[in-house]
Amino acid sequence: MLPLRCLNGKGWVVQPPKGKWLPLQGVDRNSQMVSAQLALKPTGEVLGSMEESYLGVPALQMRSKIKEKGQDTYVKSYANAGADWVRQDVKLINMEKPEETFKTQYQLSRAGAPQPEELLYLSPMLLHGQQENPFKLASRQYPVDFGSPVDETYVMNYELPPGYVIEELPKATVFSLPGNAAKFSYVVQEVNGKLQVMSKLTIHKTVFTASDYQNLREFYARMVAKHAEKVVLRKKS
Repeated sequence: MLPLRCLNGKGWVVQPPKGKWLPLQGVDRNSQMVSAQLALKPTGEVLGSMEESYLGVPALQMRSKIKEKGQDTYVKSYANAGADWVRQDVKLINMEKPEETFKTQYQLSRAGAPQPEELLYLSPMLLHGQQENPFKLASRQYPVDFGSPVDETYVMNYELPPGYVIEELPKATVFSLPGNAAKFSYVVQEVNGKLQVMSKLTIHKTVFTASDYQNLREFYARMVAKHAEKVVLRKKS
C-alpha cells in the first residue's frame, strides 16, 4: 500500500521495454470505527472499555507511527490520554498482520468530583470528537485531496447513573454536500435508561476543487459544532 502522500494523480511504472502510467488514487476506503461500553457515575466519573479499528491508510499510518516509536514507548505515551483521561490495559491487535484489521483495545477512565453532582455535563464523543476545523483558510486555490474515500464511525453506549434524568440532548442531525460527495449523521438518544451515541462521517469524493472549498469548510464547521454539544443530566429532587 502506498502512503497517503503518494496518492496523487498518476505514477510512472518503470518497466522494460517501456513504462506506463497508472492512477494513484486510493480505491479502498479509509475506514475507522470506534466502539465503547461506558458508565457515567453520579460524581461525573466515566469508565469503561473502548475498541478502535482501522483499515486502509489509517491502519498503515497507525502501524508506521508505532514502529517508529517502538511498541513499548507508544503504549506508555498512549496510556496518558490527557490531563483528565487515563487509558489502561492497552492492547495492539494484528500489528504484524497488515492484511487484517488493526485494532487497539483499552480501558478508559476519567476521575469525577468527590461528591455526587446536581448537574452532570457529558461530552458524548469524549476524546474522539472533531474538535477543530482542518480547513482554516477563508479561501483556497488548490484542490483538497483526501487520497481515498473515508468512513469514520463512532458508537458509544453509556450506562447512566440511577437517580438522574436527562435534561438536555443534542438534536439528531444529518447533512451532506452536493452530489452526496460527503455525508455526516449524528444521533444521541436515550434507550431503556442508557445513552446511545452514533456519529458517522462518509466522504465519497476524493478530490474537492477550489470551487468546492467553501462548502467543504462549512461542512466541517457544522460537524465540529455538533460534536461539541453536551448531554446534561439533573439529579432528581
